[in-house]
Amino acid sequence: MNTELKLLISEVKEAVQTSLLDEKNLWDSKRVAQYLGYSTPYFKRAIATLTGFPKPIIMPVRGNGGRERYEPKDIKQWAKRYQA
Repeated sequence: MNTELKLLISEVKEAVQTSLLDEKNLWDSKRVAQYLGYSTPYFKRAIATLTGFPKPIIMPVRGNGGRERYEPKDIKQWAKRYQA
């Protein structure tokens, strides 16, 4: 299988999984940034730090720190407040 076809299959698989599980799973920073139309680094630096932006849920992991996740409905409610 050529590289372009593998890439296309991977992108389609990711899109299907995202759409099927979008409301059932917590979102990571990458997914929140994608939903809002920003790059992940910009989202983390400029959006997630805004006063009033939903606080992440910190999922425990072994070792240091944790994994930040967001409730999709909270992100959507926040975004709708700025709808023109």
